[in-house]
Amino acid sequence: GNELAKRREGRDGQLFFDVGSFTKSAIAGRSITGLAALTFVVIQVIAYGTLFIAPFLREFANVDIGFGQMGSCDPETCLRVLDVFN
Repeated sequence: GNELAKRREGRDGQLFFDVGSFTKSAIAGRSITGLAALTFVVIQVIAYGTLFIAPFLREFANVDIGFGQMGSCDPETCLRVLDVFN
């Protein structure tokens, strides 16, 4: 069930709020939010690299890191990073 809404009966029949379950649920929720934020940042860095960094390196440094197609690289002097591993 939902840990946040969990209540237990005490010895005298009164209901009380389970602070331990609430704390565990709050920590789990924060962890999931942190993981989602980290994933978002990674995706943004990859997109930023594809749109701006890779074309800049192709155009001004003659280095092709393999992301996207924008920018031009001199075919004779261009260093293709992904071809180094082949």
